[in-house]
Amino acid sequence: MDMRTRRHRPVTTARVCTALVLAAVAAGHAEAQTGSAGDGAPIQGRFVQVDKESDVASIEEGIERVAQAMNPMLRPVMRPVLRSVTVYCPLPVFELEEQGLRYSCGSTHLFTASLDGSPFSWDALQGDATYTVSQALVTDDELVQTFANELGDRTQTFQLQPDGVTIISRVTYESEYLPVPFSFELRFRRVGDQPATSPSRTPGR
Repeated sequence: MDMRTRRHRPVTTARVCTALVLAAVAAGHAEAQTGSAGDGAPIQGRFVQVDKESDVASIEEGIERVAQAMNPMLRPVMRPVLRSVTVYCPLPVFELEEQGLRYSCGSTHLFTASLDGSPFSWDALQGDATYTVSQALVTDDELVQTFANELGDRTQTFQLQPDGVTIISRVTYESEYLPVPFSFELRFRRVGDQPATSPSRTPGR
């Protein structure tokens, strides 16, 4: 079922926590692939977060948009919930292979998938959650990746900028358990070899 056609259900803290924790950890480990300008092939190499403070500000703005659409009684509870589940990989690695595009977070391989939008099943959290994942190269410079299960969808758009080294990643969660989509923006730049880094979270407040 298309998430945009579902009727919004009343928000419950437990359901939103479950939906976002699973989607964030699964898809947040997969800050992933994009196309290389002008060559028809995906970018390869390592990328690193540009400005963590700026990304945190974007996440906080997204949290506040969702909070303002909620019942005022739920806002103090849901702000820290949304903040705590915002997980992403600060060191995405892309490698083109015969089977498709291999994605890793630092030295940890996550999956290899085609770029034609074909869906596949992916088990995250040691099998605690299963997602239908797809990724499609929309243009040479833009890739759209989705993670979906019965609790909601996470859509990630990765776009290479004209400088050839910066990726803007736009992330949107849609769920019938959220009153409005939760969205934010991250920035990465291409670098040489870097030490492996664990997935990042926004700081608790």
